[in-house]
Amino acid sequence: MSSEKGSILPTVLTLMFLMSALLTGASYYIKTAVSNNHVLMDSYKLKTMFNLTENTLQQSNVEAGNYEFVFNHGKVSVEYYPPTQYKLIGNLSSGYQADKMIDSPHLDTNPELKPSEGNSEPKEEDQE
Repeated sequence: MSSEKGSILPTVLTLMFLMSALLTGASYYIKTAVSNNHVLMDSYKLKTMFNLTENTLQQSNVEAGNYEFVFNHGKVSVEYYPPTQYKLIGNLSSGYQADKMIDSPHLDTNPELKPSEGNSEPKEEDQE
């Protein structure tokens, strides 16, 4: 009878170890999944904010300069890098931050920023 009690103890200890390992692994997996979900949501929020900012810049006829667009979840700062680029810097209230460079949306509307017309004229040889 004493041999039966001794054989139960290793089985119970093994089961307790396996259960603790399973719970630890599951909690790590859930924590990682939740963290990845928050990062994914933050990146989608920033992409949306960048797209709205870029769309607003393209539709506006204001002079090139530095701007700040404020949204519910954060803000996007716009810095102008002459002559052809803007840098969008997005900050979320959660602390997530990213940046993106875009070409100047005013290239088509502002003749001062257009490329030189030397290459746009057809050559005489091509007209023959």
